[in-house]
Amino acid sequence: LGKEYQIIENLRVPIFDLEKSVCDAVKFRNKVGMDVCAEILQNYLVRKDRDLTKLMRYAKKMRISVILWKLISQYSYDKERIKKYREIHSFY
Repeated sequence: LGKEYQIIENLRVPIFDLEKSVCDAVKFRNKVGMDVCAEILQNYLVRKDRDLTKLMRYAKKMRISVILWKLISQYSYDKERIKKYREIHSFY
């Protein structure tokens, strides 16, 4: 899930995409700290290249979609966009 491989100094290294990393931060929020999790999510939400559809698809597969949705709603800078997105896609 979200894994791709890069060749670095003749070694095949697995690298995870941004959305998988955000989901991991949410899933392990008690280990990394809620403040770190919040900062990661806030930084992700202000990026122009964010993909909320992919993020929520990963969250569903990792069984954290409800938690992630609550955090996005809490830390969102664009609440109207998220409200419209929630109407299109149901997560509950």
